Amino acid sequence: MKHIHVFNKWRGMSVKKTTNILLPLALSALMVGSTVATVPAYAQIEAKESQTVAPQQEISMKLEQTGSIYDVRKRLKVKIGPSNRQPTGIYKNMNDVIEIYVDPSTDQSVMPQYIISPIVLTNYSEGNKPGITLRKGRNVITDGTGIIHLINESEPTQNPVTVTISGGQELPSFILGKHTDDDWEMIKRSHPNAPGFELVSKHVIITGGSKSISLVQSPNELMRAHDKAIEEQYRVAGLDSSNVIHQPAPMKHHMRETSESGYWMYAFFNHTAYASDAMDRILNSDTFQRNGWGPWHEVGHTNQMDVMDWSGLGEVTNNIYSLSVQRYFGNNSRLEEDQIYDKVFDYLGQENNDFNKIDDVFVKLAMFWQLDLAYGNNFYPSLHKAYRELTDQPGSDAVKQQRFIRLASQTANRNLTPFFEKWGLMVTEETKQLLASLPDLDKKIWEYRDNMDDVALAPPTGLQATDIQSNRVTFQWNPSEGDIIGYDIYRNGSWRARVFSTEFTDTNVEADTEYRYTVKSIDVKGNESEDSNEIVVKTKQESSSSYEQWNRDKIYNKGDRVQYEGFDYEAKYWTQGNTPGSSDNWKLLSEVILPWNSNKSYEGGDKVTYNGVVYMAKWWTKGEIPDKSSVWEQQ
Repeated sequence: MKHIHVFNKWRGMSVKKTTNILLPLALSALMVGSTVATVPAYAQIEAKESQTVAPQQEISMKLEQTGSIYDVRKRLKVKIGPSNRQPTGIYKNMNDVIEIYVDPSTDQSVMPQYIISPIVLTNYSEGNKPGITLRKGRNVITDGTGIIHLINESEPTQNPVTVTISGGQELPSFILGKHTDDDWEMIKRSHPNAPGFELVSKHVIITGGSKSISLVQSPNELMRAHDKAIEEQYRVAGLDSSNVIHQPAPMKHHMRETSESGYWMYAFFNHTAYASDAMDRILNSDTFQRNGWGPWHEVGHTNQMDVMDWSGLGEVTNNIYSLSVQRYFGNNSRLEEDQIYDKVFDYLGQENNDFNKIDDVFVKLAMFWQLDLAYGNNFYPSLHKAYRELTDQPGSDAVKQQRFIRLASQTANRNLTPFFEKWGLMVTEETKQLLASLPDLDKKIWEYRDNMDDVALAPPTGLQATDIQSNRVTFQWNPSEGDIIGYDIYRNGSWRARVFSTEFTDTNVEADTEYRYTVKSIDVKGNESEDSNEIVVKTKQESSSSYEQWNRDKIYNKGDRVQYEGFDYEAKYWTQGNTPGSSDNWKLLSEVILPWNSNKSYEGGDKVTYNGVVYMAKWWTKGEIPDKSSVWEQQ
């Protein structure tokens, strides 16, 4: 038997539904990290004589090389992980004949696979269907009805595979960075009878049915919000480029609509799913950012580390990520809103407590969250890294608990024995001896809560605009003193974003329009300062540049000039798909100083901004941080 994490809309938590899996192959598919002997399944190579391939659509795409989803789960030490699916935007009707041509010139030894599944799931297993392997050359598919996704679990090679899909029905598809909100409206109008749609961003795929498409009003803002939520969860999980074992998986999170009865939301392998009545939680930008606990919670399950959890924490530790996203979007803590701290302090006031006998998952959550409140937003990233760097794996609950007490204490650089004993976790004599060399705990951190009466935070000062264009506004400010974790940006009185530097660029603006901005400081407990000084800016009119807009799919030769995001660029040499401003292939012609980009090379004399300060390169450089390297000179 296997458990699925299902979200209960009344209690705001997942409950476990036990499902008997009868087929051995299906059971094997549920075993994360297990070795499964499988018989290769291949796409049909030739159509039957009575069938012909009459393609309605044809698309070509170079697939991402993601590596194995099982290897990703093992490396990140997570239970579920992201999805290995890649979107195509193609739907196969019952009588459609689909041809997928796999470019034979690829040097991949692992061939891509395809999956066809209902656009609105009817069973959780449909979101985790095994792929059917494609062969080099022509593959003809006659069976199945549903949306087509691809899998490419090859490790990186010199020549990633390109596939061309012919046939089927094109779905309304929005790709962040490629399409605008206006494009989306036109795409919807041109596909009035489509059975569903897909939205795609850097970290997320959303697949929904035709009845939900009307909920998507501003996909640009929506998908940016989804990416920010994923990136905040990745930050909490300590996923970054510091070491290969800490790198985020090169895969997306697949959020799908489901009509299966008994489910409001759930998390399972290769997808999270949402009932049709719950789709507004992931399709309305404001709802997702203000009332998105359900989606934050389910995606949190995909980041849970098995080595960190012991029995009874399945619906607890995933909400460390939920609370972090809630704070990131500027919301009050759920532990405050639902008066959980009243229950917490009642429990802590008792004698002979036993943490493992607490029934309320939110009371349990408070213990983990107090560590974040006490030791800042770098506590859990560091703790996750410590767990991933373990060479031995704790097995029993007792061993896992002592391991958590030890690693948490080492991460905080405090002997946390009094804290855990107050919460009713037994600290063994062996663990106490290991922690004896750490500094003593000097604060009653079990009394911490999100909304504490602290000294008023100093608001940011010196807010000023540094770059105003027709399609963006960049401004900076002086850092505030104190235990500050970030800054909230307000535009025209409404919350706009949370950032962790002293500079922000607003790209969601209209040309020739006036905007008013203020900034507030945020500390580790989520407290917010008063407003900074207000600035009023007016964006420029639309650019009168004579150069064409940059096109991702077009080939440019040396000397070709384009406009991108209001700036003029000239190609240094042949290029295709390399974004101006982020690639060495382009030279900036416009007289403007852009923010430093770690992926871009700079020559002597080039100027950049970093954390609100202008720097000039002394000689050629790439990846060297302006305020940390002698190659940069502050201007």
